[in-house]
Amino acid sequence: AMEEPRTEAIFRPRKPPSSECRHVWVEWRHIPDCYIHCQSRTRKVPGIQERNPKMTSRLAALVTMLSRDKNTDMFRAARCLGYFCIDATPDHEKHLDQWCGLVFEKPTGCEISLRPVSLLEMLRAQRQQHRTGNNTSPTIPSLTQRVALALAVAQNLERLHAVSWLHKGLRSYNVLFFPYEHGNKEGLQDEGSGPHNSLTQDLGFDRINFAQPILSGFDYSRPMGQGQWTEKAAQNPAHDIYRHPEVQADYCSAGDQAAFKKSYDYYSLG
Repeated sequence: AMEEPRTEAIFRPRKPPSSECRHVWVEWRHIPDCYIHCQSRTRKVPGIQERNPKMTSRLAALVTMLSRDKNTDMFRAARCLGYFCIDATPDHEKHLDQWCGLVFEKPTGCEISLRPVSLLEMLRAQRQQHRTGNNTSPTIPSLTQRVALALAVAQNLERLHAVSWLHKGLRSYNVLFFPYEHGNKEGLQDEGSGPHNSLTQDLGFDRINFAQPILSGFDYSRPMGQGQWTEKAAQNPAHDIYRHPEVQADYCSAGDQAAFKKSYDYYSLG
């Protein structure tokens, strides 16, 4: 409940019949106090473009950056196909919450029937296994795998900064793995595949290359530079654990919040 959801979906292009459907996932972001175009009983509610043009511009720039293969290959992010906004079912006429969904394409060679697995989920699975006393086949990766993972995430962040973007949401929930298809040897290395047991096989842990994590969670990401709009993060204790104290949600008011900088991403990485 502390994390905003990810959902599986099928992307159907508008140009039939040559365009093939693609397996994607959607990262949702809850945006209270924003409205979309819809007709209420008494008035027309303005859209997000009218109420928050800065956010719209930021999302458009993010999609442009994440749609370029050169960039996504550089810092191991999934290719973004675009974003869309919907309204939640209102409790009453005067309030409509909005959700924005960023649509990402699954990597080539992954098992399309399995959803992406986050590092947070893997840590929780290992902890649950330890609590139940089932240590016959531990889910914890080898030291070699963990070193490869740490190096890969650090490289991903450095390369994101190299294209002058700040992540602003680096945490274990936003480090993703995609189980590779059975028999796909290219996706796995000798020390890259995950441990084997019934729990890990159900989630595809046994077909994960820890040296190839995918960065996700670009909800608040923005380009670096003076004069850039710094959006105040939503209050969430689970997220604040990873945030530098000066940019935690309840540290200061939105008007007084420090401008985000690279060192705050390094704090999250640590």
